[in-house]
Amino acid sequence: MILPEKNVYPELFYQVEEAKNFLRSNRLVKIQSYLSSKGYDLLGVPDQRKPKFFVDLGCGTGLTQNLLFFKKNFTFGLDLVFDMIKIFSSKKKGGIDSLLMDLSNFIFPFKIEKIDFFISISAFQWIKLPNFFKKENKLINVFEKKEKKNCRTIIQFYPYDSEHLKDIYKSFQRILFNKFLIIENPKNKKKRKFFLIFGE
Repeated sequence: MILPEKNVYPELFYQVEEAKNFLRSNRLVKIQSYLSSKGYDLLGVPDQRKPKFFVDLGCGTGLTQNLLFFKKNFTFGLDLVFDMIKIFSSKKKGGIDSLLMDLSNFIFPFKIEKIDFFISISAFQWIKLPNFFKKENKLINVFEKKEKKNCRTIIQFYPYDSEHLKDIYKSFQRILFNKFLIIENPKNKKKRKFFLIFGE
């Protein structure tokens, strides 16, 4: 099977019709909703009255943020695909916002001290790792700073193969705090899901 994320940039693949098709697909919406819920649970968000502030990295059309909003949190989404953000922006609610941004060339739009959690669902396999490594990556700098303040991060992704898995894990080697990889259904290639978690 040809994986588009391996050969095509997301902003070229997810143009208007493909972005709309993503939301039209009951299967994709169901999978994305499940992954978002699973990621939220793995973060161990405390059950408190005060809403938490989440940053959704690679937010797409906002499916993860809808879940976070339903859980009574504030969320801010980042994505480099204009047509995904446009669809997302058309159905935004109070407490949900988004911004067009490339995670490989990251400039954070507000003070990191405000962030409680980072979440990323089905986005990191689209990052072109050579570009990710070349830059003094500001995204990883943000992770490092937040780690010192006990912020937790979860990244769910689909590696192409074992080498790609190693490369993605390697990209976070600079983060010296607690980090671990959870593999759901490790023996089933079709159902296998990877979650990288770091933080206290």
